Amino acid sequence: MKTVDVALAQTPYTIYVGENGLSHLPQLWTTLNAGKNVAIITNPELEALYADALKADFDSAGASCTVLTLNSGETNKTLQCASELVDALLALRFERIDTIVALGGGIVGDVAGFVASITLRGINLIQCPTTLLAQVDASIGGKTGVNHPMGKNLVGCFYQPRFVLSDVSTLCSLPKREISCGLAEVIKYGVIRDTALFDYLEAHQDEIRRATIKEDLALWTHLVSESVRNKAEVVAQDVREAGLRETLNLGHTFGHAIESATHYTQYLHGEAVAIGMKLAADLSVEMGLCPAVDRDRLVNLMTGLGYQLDVAPDLAKRMVPFFANDKKVRHGKVRFILPTKIGDTLTTSDIPDKLLAKVLGLNAL
Repeated sequence: MKTVDVALAQTPYTIYVGENGLSHLPQLWTTLNAGKNVAIITNPELEALYADALKADFDSAGASCTVLTLNSGETNKTLQCASELVDALLALRFERIDTIVALGGGIVGDVAGFVASITLRGINLIQCPTTLLAQVDASIGGKTGVNHPMGKNLVGCFYQPRFVLSDVSTLCSLPKREISCGLAEVIKYGVIRDTALFDYLEAHQDEIRRATIKEDLALWTHLVSESVRNKAEVVAQDVREAGLRETLNLGHTFGHAIESATHYTQYLHGEAVAIGMKLAADLSVEMGLCPAVDRDRLVNLMTGLGYQLDVAPDLAKRMVPFFANDKKVRHGKVRFILPTKIGDTLTTSDIPDKLLAKVLGLNAL
């Protein structure tokens, strides 16, 4: 497997990327010198697909392993669901040296990570992302949390895993829509900091659009590895999102508002982020910060890969109130990450209302 180190000063860890990686997980766990109890937190769809076999492997390695499930969907990313998982761990008499394995997509990773951080004030966490979105983004950097009626990811904390294991083979079980969801975050890295990655995506977009994971694991392993490298470099410099790490939120201010306004039922996260990147690029062009040609490259790449980027006027109106609840608000002002060219961004709260309304297709905010 390929390895990428997240060079944090206090809690450095390694990300493993490769095929059939889950088979190595119990052996890697033994290197932690952790306790005997292991809880695999996953969703029901993955329980039979991966978790049952992984439990048997952990038991063979000397663990006392339990599988706990969290139902799929953003509507289950709640304090109530987190509390129920904590109840289960305490009933199992977990100790602080014991381990949670988050086996699933970003929702499982966020909730399981949050549960690990608050149970006994912190137990061991291993992230094993099984979606492209989670492998390239959500599992890296220690963000954990749950949603709140006022907005997405408003309750949580930074809590780093002991290591991350991304088994690219697990992506074979995903529907095409889920792959597209994760690919939006790969595109994001190209826009904010990695022009070589963006060029690669442009050059290989026909291949990416047609290829299945199983047919070309090498291509997807490359995309995951390059994305992991980019995020690890950013997180190592800014673990708590005080500056540089905010650039990873390109498209997310708009995207989270889309998800919240539609009650997490209409768009997958990556789909909303893709729309958000297009809106951020439009806004940057309107403000004279980004050349239109670079905005067009981004839009052409995303439409070429099949993303639908239009926002209906009714949705645009419903998005506006959620901007004020974004986590990046400072001194009451919404902060937007805007591309200035392919490979660079800036963060600003000086957004004229009339331009924001224009890119949303509204007469006024």
